[in-house]
Amino acid sequence: YANSYDLTKGTRSSITQQPDPIRALTRMKPEGENRRVTLNFEHQFSQIQVNVKNADNGSVDLTSKIKKVELLGVTTEGYVFSRINADGTVDASTYKNVDNSTSFEMFSTTAADGFLGSYNAIAFGHLYAIRVSWYEGTEGEPIVTHTPTLVVNENLVSGKRYIFNLSLSRGSLNVINTEIVNWTLIEYNLNAAEKN
Repeated sequence: YANSYDLTKGTRSSITQQPDPIRALTRMKPEGENRRVTLNFEHQFSQIQVNVKNADNGSVDLTSKIKKVELLGVTTEGYVFSRINADGTVDASTYKNVDNSTSFEMFSTTAADGFLGSYNAIAFGHLYAIRVSWYEGTEGEPIVTHTPTLVVNENLVSGKRYIFNLSLSRGSLNVINTEIVNWTLIEYNLNAAEKN
């Protein structure tokens, strides 16, 4: 009774093409004339955003030289349960374990303020590390390719948005700050006519 979702990038070109299952469960008894209950939909996977900029020491100029940003160790396959158990609960989302060297390339998105590049993806499981690949020289003939890796070792939680702000210098990667916030949904208020 679990739906399986392939989270890998594959031929997808943006985060909007990744599976993003949401689920609502209520154990309220409908009351009043309208017999309405409130459903709170929650994301079943996590969103990761990585923002990258030059280190303040000015040792490198990364403008347009970031090749890719990868998540290491996150699952390639997540499972979301839809069966209600006898006690009225639903099992938590889970995932297929993968090796920590498994690479998941993130999607480039509009750069956050103050950063050269931003990357995002829907992921789940155990985030072992973040790897950034950038080069010196030209893309066709790079002088040196750098692949610094930040070890994270974080178990991702459903419905959370993880934001990593990183700065890069030659041969190193530094964390400016990390933020974990609720991945909230847009609230829609529909009247009875719109619901039909």
